[in-house]
Amino acid sequence: EAKDISLMVGATTGEMDCYEYSMEEPIRTNTADEVLDMLYAMNEGLGNPVGQITPYGHDEIHERYLASGDDKLKRALTIFGAYATQLGTMYYAEAQAKWNKTYHYSWNWMPDATRLSRSGQQVKFSRWDRALHCAELPVLFNSGDVAYPALSAWWLFFIGDDLTDSVEKDIVPEDLVKKTVMTWYTFAKTGDPNNALIPKWDPYDQE
Repeated sequence: EAKDISLMVGATTGEMDCYEYSMEEPIRTNTADEVLDMLYAMNEGLGNPVGQITPYGHDEIHERYLASGDDKLKRALTIFGAYATQLGTMYYAEAQAKWNKTYHYSWNWMPDATRLSRSGQQVKFSRWDRALHCAELPVLFNSGDVAYPALSAWWLFFIGDDLTDSVEKDIVPEDLVKKTVMTWYTFAKTGDPNNALIPKWDPYDQE
């Protein structure tokens, strides 16, 4: 029934990086084990949907990945983001690509968090410079001066800061807004996101 439908789907690069900080104890960083415990609890509460389509529960895989680099917290958050969102978008893309043109994206832009901080301290949404969950939507709807502050208020609280009183419209570069809006518009109109403002975007394949 869906074989005649084109698909554009994707995720951000740091879907769950907001869980770097404890939601219960402000200004405290979670450990890698605490992040994975949140993933396991979420998955169990949803009836183990992840386990039906991925190697979820393979503790050996997780342990080897965590041990393969120095930053275990980053790696735990990468696992969390992959299972929570990123793998799902890839499975959708792989399934639909068998029938029609499918386009998969990985979004990695967020504004300068320092411009949202009341204290003006040098802060980042993600210490690894990755984009948080839904980061593309304020750009797509050209609402960055409203949406990013709304998304940031709770996050700044958890790092011991507060939101600034005013946010300029240029928190999102105009050219990025134009490219994003035109890409989504073109896809919605034609089933193909390619347009004069972006480099050629080839359809998704498993290669």
